[in-house]
Amino acid sequence: MILQTDPGWLPERRGRLTASRMNDALAFLKNGKESESRRKYKVELVAERMVDVAVDRYVSPAMQRGLDLEPDARAAYEAHSGNLCGPAALVHHPRIEWFSATPDAFVDADGLAEFKVPQVTTYVEWIAGGIIPEQHIAQLTVQLACTGRQWVDFAAYCPEMPPPRRLFVRRFAPTPAEIADCEAAASAFLAEVEAMFVAVTESPA
Repeated sequence: MILQTDPGWLPERRGRLTASRMNDALAFLKNGKESESRRKYKVELVAERMVDVAVDRYVSPAMQRGLDLEPDARAAYEAHSGNLCGPAALVHHPRIEWFSATPDAFVDADGLAEFKVPQVTTYVEWIAGGIIPEQHIAQLTVQLACTGRQWVDFAAYCPEMPPPRRLFVRRFAPTPAEIADCEAAASAFLAEVEAMFVAVTESPA
């Protein structure tokens, strides 16, 4: 386990399928073909393995907002739940090579927490729906698959809202079958990455 604040955290992630990108690994078109985002992600991972340098990725204003306000989200969650959160750390899957996750926090002996700081309109959509947004389910599932923990609290924070409405928390605890499906999809994707890596590195120059 490598803390996110450790200088070795970013190099250790290179070439790995991570929880935050699992949606790309699962992205197929209606006709069954892989999406462009899935194909490009495979190319990114092969490139990182070949040159041992992280591929630059665009950080949108919305993503930067989340990075800047994550400490506030963590504090709000701790005050709301009474849980003390351990630091974010990279964890490799115990059986699947090149498969990892960095949960935002470790909670008690069995839990995790994932913090999101969406724009106000997105936050209102989430609290109106009352459930964890579908686009984040894969990320949470990977975190539990890699860490072996039992549940993860999805904690969305919006400082622009009135104080009683600034935090939205829902607990996610997938079934063993859902974990297994996630692991199978990850293994299939990583097998494709490995095949591409071999093809590129062993082909004539």
